[in-house]
Amino acid sequence: MTPKKHLTPLLLTLLLLTLLAGPATSLAASPAMQPGPDSVDLEYFIGTADYPQHILLEWQSVSEQTVSAYRLLRGTTPNPSQAVVITAPVIPAHPGSTQGYYYAYPDSAGLVPGMVYYYWIEDQDLGGTWNTHWDDPNLNPIVPWGCSIYDVICNFVIDTQDVTALASRWNCALNQSCYDPHFDVNSDNVIDVRDVMLSAGRWGCGLGQTCYP
Repeated sequence: MTPKKHLTPLLLTLLLLTLLAGPATSLAASPAMQPGPDSVDLEYFIGTADYPQHILLEWQSVSEQTVSAYRLLRGTTPNPSQAVVITAPVIPAHPGSTQGYYYAYPDSAGLVPGMVYYYWIEDQDLGGTWNTHWDDPNLNPIVPWGCSIYDVICNFVIDTQDVTALASRWNCALNQSCYDPHFDVNSDNVIDVRDVMLSAGRWGCGLGQTCYP
């Protein structure tokens, strides 16, 4: 009976080693189950309303060694799964390039005044897979469309934010780097007290009110 007492610890040790060997094999394989990186890094993806012409979407890549194309999506809610692709055909990239590139796309189809639009960008790798950037808020521009000329920051209400924005460009005139015609409410080629008064005169007016033209 004595040998059995010596074999039991040995069997237990072998059993433990066998059990430990199983998880080790699984852990070694787990990295293959992780999603791969995006095929391109983007410096930015922004949208700017140029009412009533279009919403200008712009983006800049860092390098494009493994990207073949881009497509843009637009939605009216913050949920990207409810968005639709607005670029067909796709926008060709520069596959194999170590350089970054600037892109611009004017979106004008079916825009409704008073609507806020959400945009997302996706890139296609050389294997044909579309990669999303949905989890990066810096690559998800949100653009109000159809604002009053007095609502210079375009958030559908005329208030202190508009007056502050106008004041920040006080006395900026045509041909100066600080001049932006979007803030020149009366279009006289200079941003001054007259523009501030015109905007402040409609203080509190919001989308849907007769005072918000």
